[in-house]
Amino acid sequence: MRTVIMFCLIFSTFLMADNWLPKVTRDPSGRKLGDYYDYIKANPVTTFHSSTVYSDKADSSPYDVLVIVEERIYTPLIAVLDLYKNDLKQEGYTVTIMTAQGGTPEELKQTIIDKDPGVVLMVGNLPVAWFEMDEFFDGKAAYTNFPIDLFFMDTNGDWIDADSNGMYDEHNGALEADIAFGRVAAHNMTLPWEGEQHVTETEIIGNWFNKVHAFRRGYSSYITHSLDWIDDDWQYWGEEWSGNVGLAYQKRTTVYDTTLTVKTDYVNRIRKSTNNRYEHLLFCCHSGPNAHAITYRGGYQWLYNHELKDIIPQVGFYNLFCCSIARYTESDYIAGWYALQKSFGLLSVGSTKTGAMLQFQDFYEPLGKGQTYGESFKIWAQKNMETGAGSQSDSRSWFYGMTIIGDPTLKMGDNFVGMKKRIHSMKLPVKPDLTVYPNPARTEAVFKFKLDKAGITEIRIYDLSGRLVHSESSKVDKPGMQNRIWKINAQPGRYQVVVKVNNKILDTRGFVVIK
Repeated sequence: MRTVIMFCLIFSTFLMADNWLPKVTRDPSGRKLGDYYDYIKANPVTTFHSSTVYSDKADSSPYDVLVIVEERIYTPLIAVLDLYKNDLKQEGYTVTIMTAQGGTPEELKQTIIDKDPGVVLMVGNLPVAWFEMDEFFDGKAAYTNFPIDLFFMDTNGDWIDADSNGMYDEHNGALEADIAFGRVAAHNMTLPWEGEQHVTETEIIGNWFNKVHAFRRGYSSYITHSLDWIDDDWQYWGEEWSGNVGLAYQKRTTVYDTTLTVKTDYVNRIRKSTNNRYEHLLFCCHSGPNAHAITYRGGYQWLYNHELKDIIPQVGFYNLFCCSIARYTESDYIAGWYALQKSFGLLSVGSTKTGAMLQFQDFYEPLGKGQTYGESFKIWAQKNMETGAGSQSDSRSWFYGMTIIGDPTLKMGDNFVGMKKRIHSMKLPVKPDLTVYPNPARTEAVFKFKLDKAGITEIRIYDLSGRLVHSESSKVDKPGMQNRIWKINAQPGRYQVVVKVNNKILDTRGFVVIK
C-alpha cells in the first residue's frame, strides 16, 4: 500500500512539474495602466478615409507588403518611405503604400483584407483594437482590457463584442494569424532623445527608417551575437531559453546567475560605452510599460525609460519577456524607446498586457532558417496563441497581447548577405555612403558620395513638411567621388537630402540648418 501511495505522489508530482508554467512578468509598481476608456477619450472616432499612394502589387503573394501610414504624418516621411519601398523591392517584395486617417479598427482591418497582403506595417497613431477578458495566472482570475494586434493579423476569424462596449470579448472560428504584422508608434514619445530636448514624431520615425535601411545594406555595426539576460524568477529556465535562442543565434552571452543579474550588470552590457553591439537581446524581467524592476535583495532595482537616453543601448532586436512593455498606447513605452532611439534599435517583440512569449523554439527556429522576424512571429503565434501555455484561457492570458514594434520584414543580419551580394552583382552606380558636412550647416552644405560607374545624379532636399526646397540634376557623372554643394537659401531647421542615380533612390540623410 505504501508503495502505491509513493508511486501516486511521484506520478502526480511529475504531472505538476510537466504542466508548470514560469512565473508571469507582473508589474511590481502597481501602477494603473490606461485602459480602453482612457484611449477612446484621447482618440475619439472620426470619419475614416484612406488613399493608395503607391502600388506595384499584381497577384496575391506572401511577399506583398502593405504599408499604412497615418495621413497626418505622411508628407514628411515621403523620402524615407521611398527608400524603404526600394529596399523591399530589391528583396523581391511587391509594395503598396497607403495613407489612412480616423475610423475604427474594423474599417482599417477591412482595408487590409481588401489589399490582401502577406505583411503589414502600420506607421503612426492608427486605430487600435481592444480585447477584454479575465486573465488567469497563479490559479486566479482578474479582469483586463488591452490593445490586441492579433485582430489585424487574423483576417478571417470571428471577433465579437458581445456587450457592445467597444472591446472584443470573443474570438471564434479561424483563430490563427494569417499575416505578418508590425507597427511603429511614436506620437506619444516625449522624453529627451540622446541629448536633443526637442524632437518631433516624424523625426523619430524618419530616423528609424534610416536605421532600417542601414541595417539592410550592412552599414550598421551590430555583431551577430545574442545577449540572453534572465532575472532571478526565471533562473530555472535560463539554460533552456538560451538554448532556444541558439536555434537562431549560435554566439550567445547568457546571464542567469542570481549573483550577476543586477541592474549594473544589465546596463553595463548594453550601454554604448561598453560597445558590445548585440544584434539580439532576450531580456526576462518584471516590468511595466515605463520601467524594468530587476530583482535585488528581496526587492527591486528600477530601470526607468528616461535612463535609456544616457545608456544608449547598443542592441538591434529585442525579445522582451516583460509585462506590458509594448503597450504602445502608454506614453514613452519602453519597447518603443528600445526600437526607436536615435543611434541603435530596430525592432521589439513584447506584450501590451501582463504576459510574454513562451515556447521560444517556435520563434527562433524559423528565424534561424532565414525567415523574417515578422514571419517567425506569425509562425510562433499560429502554434501558441490558443494552446501554447496549456488551456485556451491560460494561453490567451499569456499571449494575446503579443506584438511587434518595428519592421516585420527584417531578418537576422547574416541573412541579408545574399541581398548584398545581389546588389554587388547588379553593379549599382552608387555605393550609398552619403555624408553631409558640416552638420549643422550655416551657409552651405556639401553632399559627398561615390559613383562606381557613370550615372545621372539628382539631389533633392526636403523640409520636414515634405516640401521640396531644392533640386539639381547632372548630365552624366563619371565614376569616382562626387561632391555637391548647396548654397543654403532656406530657413533654419531640419532637412532631408535624397540622392537619386538614374532615377532610383540610393541613399538619404538628415541634416540641420542653423543661423
